[in-house]
Amino acid sequence: LTNHVQGSYLNIIECCNCKYKSYSFEPFISMSLDIIENQSIANLIIKSLLNEIREADDWKCEKCNECTPYTRMTKIWKMPPVITFVIKRFANMHTKIVKPVYLNQKLSVKKGSVISHMNADIDYHCNAVALHFGGLSGGHYCALCKTNDSWVFYDDLNIARVEDMKMFFDGNKDIYMVMYSTS
Repeated sequence: LTNHVQGSYLNIIECCNCKYKSYSFEPFISMSLDIIENQSIANLIIKSLLNEIREADDWKCEKCNECTPYTRMTKIWKMPPVITFVIKRFANMHTKIVKPVYLNQKLSVKKGSVISHMNADIDYHCNAVALHFGGLSGGHYCALCKTNDSWVFYDDLNIARVEDMKMFFDGNKDIYMVMYSTS
């Protein structure tokens, strides 16, 4: 089962002082995405993989043995056939981020953007969406699932086919998890 849902990151830390790089692998079952502004899932993925310079923490370079600023880079090493994205909707214990997220019905991962064993482009199609209505101290969960080329909305015992997905795909403030698959 993990073959279908587990991918892996390659984390690279580069010392700003001596340019030494250290590498580590990190498996993932889901990718957590920060909501920066009104963005699509594709843009949130790209922003989550941007290089970041860090300065004021306890990191110490293995080579020069100094506490220096460093660049943290995250690359995707392996993409799974089924991938889950978790939208970080809660800024803290009391505040829900209600900025809209635009769902891409299809995500294309281009050959060369994943480091290991990717000889061709991969197309992912959205097939499930989880929604959270309310706040952290109380709320309600619902799901949308694609079944036989149509979408079904699951809300406790209320189950209904959805004809127009536009209200869910175009700037939804309640989406907190999205699943894509290659099939």
